[in-house]
Amino acid sequence: MPQNPLNLTATTYTIVECFHIAGFVVAIGTTAVVDLRLLGLVFRQQSAAELNTDSGLWALGGLIVAVFTGFMLFSTDPDMYYTNETFLIKMACLTLAIVFNYTIRRKVIVSGVSAGIDKLVACVSLALWVSIVFGGIFISVNPFS
Repeated sequence: MPQNPLNLTATTYTIVECFHIAGFVVAIGTTAVVDLRLLGLVFRQQSAAELNTDSGLWALGGLIVAVFTGFMLFSTDPDMYYTNETFLIKMACLTLAIVFNYTIRRKVIVSGVSAGIDKLVACVSLALWVSIVFGGIFISVNPFS
């Protein structure tokens, strides 16, 4: 069986991991800006819908890079990831965050609903994305094993 190219040197794995992190920084960063706008903390001169339109392609592009490189990193040791509870929780949160982002959150942003609902949606969105970051940090630690 041929060896995974990412397992041949530490450098290749590290480069892919840097792209993975950069993808998440772009995706989560642009999403967080819109969420912080929903909370009324930044860019008050623009609506959340305008910010979402302006940053939407950046968020999607970052997410695509993060997911693609995530598959590459996963391919280095799938057995370890399948049995890692922290990784599984991270994947569940990622799935929830993506679904939430492109359904409920998008509907709230476009419709401009009441101040209470949009703040709740922003907090849920931020919590989901932050949980993904912490999941990534703690995958190698795995406090559940």
